[in-house]
Amino acid sequence: MDTDRLTKAVQENLIVLLCYSDEHFAFIRNVVDADLFEGVYFEIARRVYGFIDDYKKPPKDHVADLFDDILEGDDEDKRQVFVQVLSYIHSSHDKVNVDYTLSRLRTYIRAQRLKKGIMGAAQILQRDEESALDEAEQFLQRHLKTVSDVFDPGLRADDLSRGLRFLEKQEECFPTNIDALDIRGLGPVRKGLHLLIAGAKAGKSFWLCHLAKSAVVRRYKVLYVTLELSEEYVAQRIYQSFLGIPKRPGVYTVPKFVLSEEGTLDDIEFVNVDRKVGLNSDGIETYIANRSKKIRRFLRNLMIKEFPGALTVRQLDGYLEGLEKNEKFVPDLILLDYPDLMITKSRDYRHELGAIYKDLRGLAAERNLAIAAVTQSNREGVRHRKVREYNVSEDFSKIATADCVLTLSKTEEEEALGLGRLFVAAGRTDEGKFEILISQSYPLSQFLIDSYYLDFSSGEVYKEVIEREKHKVKDVV
Repeated sequence: MDTDRLTKAVQENLIVLLCYSDEHFAFIRNVVDADLFEGVYFEIARRVYGFIDDYKKPPKDHVADLFDDILEGDDEDKRQVFVQVLSYIHSSHDKVNVDYTLSRLRTYIRAQRLKKGIMGAAQILQRDEESALDEAEQFLQRHLKTVSDVFDPGLRADDLSRGLRFLEKQEECFPTNIDALDIRGLGPVRKGLHLLIAGAKAGKSFWLCHLAKSAVVRRYKVLYVTLELSEEYVAQRIYQSFLGIPKRPGVYTVPKFVLSEEGTLDDIEFVNVDRKVGLNSDGIETYIANRSKKIRRFLRNLMIKEFPGALTVRQLDGYLEGLEKNEKFVPDLILLDYPDLMITKSRDYRHELGAIYKDLRGLAAERNLAIAAVTQSNREGVRHRKVREYNVSEDFSKIATADCVLTLSKTEEEEALGLGRLFVAAGRTDEGKFEILISQSYPLSQFLIDSYYLDFSSGEVYKEVIEREKHKVKDVV
């Protein structure tokens, strides 16, 4: 098919549908500009469009009335052309192959969309600027994405084959091993952006390592992208998390939740754990190699890639393309540490940072994967006992873009005791605004040891424990 213009046959068929089809006239009117038609078809389309705009229906057998001035005019040659075409329209109104005609129209529109994108990108590349390549790539992708596919009618609610796909989507929630989140589907999901807000040095990378471990043991493929830590350091955290190896041998205190017979929080015990081997121990490489034999089948599902402060969303997309082609590795989950360090060229840093988060979510949707990211709370959030969504640093639109937003809070006493609180600030898949108590051991690289849903009664017990243990903090550490 000639993609530079609509063929005469397609133009004729579209005109027939415009004039007679109750089902398709409005669709064609809204999708096809009149200037896409040529010669006599342009004049017919222009007048038929006017009738449709005025009366919201096709003209049908009244179509000839729209051309009285031509059919009764003095220009015999023009009159004969219109008589012939209008006669064809009338005689063919029940003979048009609708599927074929709309298929040809769709091919034409797609081709024009692609050509305009390529031409615009080519113009950008003519500029002798370092940023031109990235801008051209963004322009092309943006141009192809901005026009929705109007030929897809969407999801009809009574079509069970599509309408019940939400049941499949529920199963694609990646596990956090935190019961209160997992039973509500509040982990990372495909085509979504999951966000944790926490203060500086509060455990954001520990959280991502925890998600990595939780996913790979279930045979999901995970890509850990770091813009701050080195690949080797992330690998160290992963091995420590799997094997529970501290940096130095010693006795470490781990919080343990004590539940009543009814399953409610009764107390918190602090158990001493003796680790005789640390990363600084002699023969540690052999020790780790021997202990890693059972987990290597999981670790092969994890890739770690360092982009030290030099990454755009478009470059990340290109890296994923190469990873698939060269390594045959297609991640189900991307862990991003952290988007605020990605490249921005605008002087309006906050505005462009918000755009980065939107583009990341778009990338997740396009590639049918999940992205879990972390970001930092502002100074106000650090001073508060509970970090809230409005304590996010820089652009607040991050919150609106993310599908699920968690915050991590801990006082000095809680941190010293290996305790913290996750607050569900926003959860589009289920309810939010609740808090979860977690026990941790960062010396053993364990973001999570246990968790408990904090309601009013358990909150009172928790306050009593903190008050009781406050004076022991130095001993515990």
